[in-house]
Amino acid sequence: MNRYYVSGIVKLGLLKLLVITSRLPISLCYFVTDLIAILAFLVLYQKRISVRNNLIRILNKKPTLYDNLKVFIEYGRYWAELPRIDEIWRNSSKKICGPDFPPAEKRFLGITFHIGNFEIFGSALYPFLKSDFFVVAENLKPKFLADHFSLCRKQHHIQTVFHNDLRRIIKVLKEGNSLGVVCDRMIGGNGVKVRLFGKSVCMPLNIVKFALQNEIPVYVAYCVKESNEYKIHCQKINVNTDYEDAVKQIALVIENTVRNYPYQWHVLSAI
Repeated sequence: MNRYYVSGIVKLGLLKLLVITSRLPISLCYFVTDLIAILAFLVLYQKRISVRNNLIRILNKKPTLYDNLKVFIEYGRYWAELPRIDEIWRNSSKKICGPDFPPAEKRFLGITFHIGNFEIFGSALYPFLKSDFFVVAENLKPKFLADHFSLCRKQHHIQTVFHNDLRRIIKVLKEGNSLGVVCDRMIGGNGVKVRLFGKSVCMPLNIVKFALQNEIPVYVAYCVKESNEYKIHCQKINVNTDYEDAVKQIALVIENTVRNYPYQWHVLSAI
């Protein structure tokens, strides 16, 4: 039995635990994931160093040990929310920031990143789209792990399109559907070079060129949590914007947002 399979079984076990605990009050679920986050913080030395180095770039100062830990805790709370996204969206206080949400069109490309809770967009968009929202996600191994996430997302109105299935990604847009891309992590293939926090990084933003060439509206959106209120920010890229400028605009939104909410940026690897 290879280590990927064993790792997959462990991850699936933790995910199943979160599904079981989702019947408990959310405060107790947070308590469970806080404990797991603290354990991960103590054990995963390399990820702890990566988070520390990221925070140095983001905050322009040396972070405290507690600053580091807060990233792990916020990440754990994202997982606590995952099995109950619909419930959270229905019952929580929420605020729409800006004039561009929901998108006016049924077909659009939505660009987001690993901050706050991006899984909430399925529930948030469903009343307006009257259909599920397609999202590009990593084709995880083992397959049972990818299947678990696909099933989980279906329950809050998100259809999964795997990152290595380019033909289907294009087909979703050509058939008039909306598509979401989480852009701050390069999984595979050829990306676009972008400056982020003073460093050149690769992002899967090639699809933006396709959208602009085919007059598909492009939106940049994210959902963060502030004082127990979920805030959705959404802005439309000007239709006359060229591809390079659109990529720069997206990178700028990421930088500004992460600087404002550094502990909600769920990136545990080095920028």
